[in-house]
Parts: sequence; structure tokens; C-alpha cells
Amino acid sequence: MKKNFLLVVSCILLISYSLIGQTFQGTSIIASKFQVGSSSSYNLGNMGHNIGKKVDSQTQDSETARSIYLFDLSDIPTDAKIVSVELECFAWNFPNSNTTYKYKIVQASSGSTYKKTYDNVASGSVLFKDLKYILTNLKSSTTLTNLVKNNKGGEISLGAMSQSEAASASEADLGLTLIVDFKEKIEVTAKNNFVSENGDGGVMIIDGQIQTLPQSGNLIATKYEDDN
Repeated sequence: MKKNFLLVVSCILLISYSLIGQTFQGTSIIASKFQVGSSSSYNLGNMGHNIGKKVDSQTQDSETARSIYLFDLSDIPTDAKIVSVELECFAWNFPNSNTTYKYKIVQASSGSTYKKTYDNVASGSVLFKDLKYILTNLKSSTTLTNLVKNNKGGEISLGAMSQSEAASASEADLGLTLIVDFKEKIEVTAKNNFVSENGDGGVMIIDGQIQTLPQSGNLIATKYEDDN
């Protein structure tokens, strides 16, 4: 987290600004479909991948994984102004390193069972698609920005699945990171310790705006960085 603080004093002039840039790492819940012979079942993933299909070379049993990613946004104040939101995605398909495989990111949440979670990812509204394995993808959209705006101080969830999950070596470890820039609200208190010649209180200029002060007491102003 970075915070810039500017203090300017002229007579009694106080201006405070705060711009925050922060990253939020997604925590994954893996829901997998296990295929053993002709029987299938759904459970928490256990073959060590977040998306795609992995086949056991000896038994030919397979696990196809889809994931829900939870982002804790409690560090963003509910009265903050969101400046920008980006999603950084990286799918590691080792040892295959196949950049022809693709995956997608959707709006989805976990269900009451692993099967429902698995199905929720497939039916979720698509945010980004045709993202290639191995390459770092940095994506943004109005929909994603609004999702963060509407859940400041709370939590959002995104789903992910391989678009190549029918392929037997499409398994990948997928990491998702939200990069959010926002303006944090700051209250500035300027105390009036002077009186004008005619005794009707003083005048203070804060960020170019004339503030008429009482003969005594405090003036409270709310500011965001870069606000006019």
C-alpha cells in the first residue's frame, strides 16, 4: 500500500491528499469432476491444478478442475473513489508449456455442493476469454471496475475454467491478482485563530476555494487527491 501526504501552510492553510495503489490476491476454491472408469463424481480438487484436465498415466483416471477465486476487498473504504481496476492472470501449464490452450474468466460464485460450484463456473457471465496459457494477461473492463465499486469493503468472486479442458494435458495452475487504484477520503480540519479587522471572521483559501470562517472554531473539509 502506498500513501502520499501533502501539507501546505500559508497563514492557516491545510490540504491533505491520499492515493492508494493495492493488490488483492485471489484465493481459489477448486471444484473438480473425477472420472474413474465409467463413473464420475465431484469433489475438492486433489491433483494440484486449478483449471483443465489431468489424466493419470497409469490408471487413466482423470480430474477436470474449475475454480472460484475470492477477493477480500475489506482494505478498500466504502467511501473510497475507485480510479482503476485490472486483473492479472497467469496460467502455468508445466511441463507441457502449451500456449495454444486458452481459458476464460467469468462472474460466478461457489454453490452448496462441488458439482454446483463446478456448474456455476461454466454458466457464469464471461468477463474475459481466449486468454492463453503461459503468457501473463493483464485485463480490464467496465464490468470488472463496477464489480469492485459495488463491493468496496466486502468481497467479490470470479470463476475460471479452461476452454481446452477436453484435452488430456490441459491442466494448469492459475493465479489471479486484482490491481486496484483508489482515492481514500481524508478529512482536513483547519482551525481559525485569527479575526479580520472588522471582526467578522477570517477568510481561508483551500485548494483555490475561498472558505469563510467563523470568528472561532474549526472548518472541516473533505478532499480526494486530484479533485478540483
